Amino acid sequence: MERVPTGIEGLDELLGGGFPKGRIILVSGGPGTGKTVFAMQYLYRGVVEHGDKGVFVTLDEPVERLDENMASFGIDLPKLREEGKLSIVALNPIQFVTIRPGGLIHIIREAVKPDVKRLAIDPLTTMLLQEKDPYQQRLDIMRLFSTLSELGCTVVVTSEAKHATLTRTFHVEEFLADGVIILHKVILKSKVIQALQIEKMRGVTYDGQLRPYQITTEKGIVVYPKERIIELE
Repeated sequence: MERVPTGIEGLDELLGGGFPKGRIILVSGGPGTGKTVFAMQYLYRGVVEHGDKGVFVTLDEPVERLDENMASFGIDLPKLREEGKLSIVALNPIQFVTIRPGGLIHIIREAVKPDVKRLAIDPLTTMLLQEKDPYQQRLDIMRLFSTLSELGCTVVVTSEAKHATLTRTFHVEEFLADGVIILHKVILKSKVIQALQIEKMRGVTYDGQLRPYQITTEKGIVVYPKERIIELE
C-alpha cells in the first residue's frame, strides 16, 4: 500500500512508513494537545518536503490568528498562499450555522482541486455542535466522510475529545475514519506527560503503544517512538 509521509517526526516509524494514501485520519485530543499544529504540520511538510499541494479548512479560527500562531513554529502561511501551494478556507462558527454541513461539503469540493494531495479539517467538533440530534449528527458525519473519501487526497480531520486522559468515550467519527490517532495527557508523579497513541490504521501494521511526544517551536510535534510511558514513571 502506498504511503504518505506524515510530516511528524517519529510518527512514520510507528506507522511503518506513513499514512495509507487516500485515507481519512482522525486526530482526537483535549485542549492544548496540539491538534491544530498536527494538522498544519502535516500540510506544511507535505508542501516543503514533497511538493504536495494542500488545503486547510478551519471551522473556528480566523486566518489572521492562524497565521500568527503558525509563525511561532516557523511556518509562513501568507507566503505559501501567495505561491499557490497551500489554500486556507476559514469559516467561523456563526458562518457555519448559516451554511450547515451540506454547505461545508460543497465548499470543500470547490476548494479541493485535482492537484491537491493533502487536506486537513480543524476541528470536526464545530460541525457537531451545530446539531443537537444524535441521529442527525451521525448522518452529517457519514455524508462528510463519504465526500472526503471521494476526493482522492489523504485527509487529516481533528476532533475535540471530551477527556484528554486515558479515560474517554468513543464517537461515530472514530468508527468511520480509516485511522485514529489519540493525543493524550497522562499524569505521572504529578507531572503532565503528552502521549500519542495510534488507535487504529486500516490496512497497515502499526505500533499502538502510548509514545511520548512534545510540541516545540523548532520542529512542531515530535514523537519519541522508542520511549515508553511506563519508563518515565
